[in-house]
Amino acid sequence: MIKAFVFVLTVPFSFVYGQDVKWETNLESALARAKTEKKIVFVDVWAAWCGPCKRLQKDVFPSPQAKAALTQVVPLSLKTRTEDNSETESVWAEKAYNIEAYPTMFFLDQNGKRIGEPHLGFMMPDDFSAWVSKMADTFKKDPARSKSPKRS
Repeated sequence: MIKAFVFVLTVPFSFVYGQDVKWETNLESALARAKTEKKIVFVDVWAAWCGPCKRLQKDVFPSPQAKAALTQVVPLSLKTRTEDNSETESVWAEKAYNIEAYPTMFFLDQNGKRIGEPHLGFMMPDDFSAWVSKMADTFKKDPARSKSPKRS
């Protein structure tokens, strides 16, 4: 009986947590999707040689908390450097967004304007999901107010 009850309680959540996150790798595609889905864009700028970047990709982004949070935004992954530090086709993001460290994560509105404060470095899954959810909620409530929400 208890097993059946637990199963019934967890089934609705498995649809959100079980979903694979569809990452965009192109700014134009991400912005078009953001307009269609009425969401903001979460941007992860990273380098292939970056240890904290690898930890985010291996341990944080696949976590249930992060997956749930990332369904509220359009995630955009921009790898700007290869293992040997060669530039990739996304290297334009370094200049466009003043990237000085990896990973750098931030948000864009549906027009490509940067909103909120960027985060540099690694985040634990709970902190990451809280940050993403707060920005997504702020944008939903008042798109004009999402310019600089305070982190708690």
